[in-house]
Amino acid sequence: MAKIKLLSLWVLWGVFPTVFASTACEDVDNPTPPGSGNSGKAVLWTKVANNPLGGGSIHDVARGDTYFVAVSGNDIAYSEKGFSWTKLATGLSGGWVYEGLPNTFEGYSIAYGNGVFVMMDFYGAAAYANENALSTWTKAPRVGADSQPFSGQTVGTHLGVSGFNIGVRFCNNLFIAHQNGKIKYSADKGLSWNDALWTGGGSPFKIISNMVCSKSGVVAVGSSTSLKSKGSGRVAYSDDGRTWSELKGHPFVGFIPALVWNGDMFIAFENAYDDETSQWSARVAVSRNGTVWEVVNEHAGSIPPGAWYLGLGGGQYVSGYGHVMRYSDDGIVWGGEYELEDSNGFYSLAYGDKRFVGVGLGVLAYSEDME
Repeated sequence: MAKIKLLSLWVLWGVFPTVFASTACEDVDNPTPPGSGNSGKAVLWTKVANNPLGGGSIHDVARGDTYFVAVSGNDIAYSEKGFSWTKLATGLSGGWVYEGLPNTFEGYSIAYGNGVFVMMDFYGAAAYANENALSTWTKAPRVGADSQPFSGQTVGTHLGVSGFNIGVRFCNNLFIAHQNGKIKYSADKGLSWNDALWTGGGSPFKIISNMVCSKSGVVAVGSSTSLKSKGSGRVAYSDDGRTWSELKGHPFVGFIPALVWNGDMFIAFENAYDDETSQWSARVAVSRNGTVWEVVNEHAGSIPPGAWYLGLGGGQYVSGYGHVMRYSDDGIVWGGEYELEDSNGFYSLAYGDKRFVGVGLGVLAYSEDME
């Protein structure tokens, strides 16, 4: 199997990426207090020798109780350990009869909960499969113009919770999905969807870049306008995934691409664009409850501006921008940059069975054991 070499690399950041993604996170029983950690160690990654999903974009990966499942358009692949993968056709192409949308299913985001994987496609459609029957996928019925759960093509670049500004999470026994700044939820494995309610008005988002669950609620982050607009950063919170409130008075100025929950607190990256220098800068903020935020690394030049993903597993944080990666023991203090050689980098990470699995443009890889 080909090893992905980790080489020290310092990069002058001048271009913000067009791709973002996130990762499922692991609860940590005894998290490190903010700011007291070290920069973390580099992780050895191994490319899957015979990637059954080929050289195209593998958009997302999720971990169930037993399997990792990676999604690439109409195909999925699953693996118990992350080393050897089996490809399955979902059987979801064809059969659509609604007007104006293509006769296909292009899977872009996937989540797991209560024995079920739910997958969202580029056009807002949903499908589900039981973990013990991954060869059998069921599409949610589309009735009318705005059910299942969204209608119309997803806009924007390749961002969000592992998709084209479309994503799905499992929180509080609900699957919660977003597209183009809208949020909906399903209590029946993705078969039917309800609009989220907003207190004080509608959704503040044009782009939702990330949505993460804690033990008590859900946080969504993103932007109200373009990525480079100052003051565009937006944060929303929900106790149950059904009713949401925009948070006012948060410290975020720029876009918020990356977010993780470590069992004790949320950690978020913020990226702000300077029109005069045409450069991006990054800060780290934390919150114990998702509603009150504090900047704990004001000059976070060591974190990847425009991070595509932020993952946590085995006590190690992983983040990256394209083929460049960084590591941290506490999510706040970050080490030097390392290069994933011969790779365009990851869109998404999942953690399970003591290791990460990463997916991206033509890449499917697993990490060394983290525990």
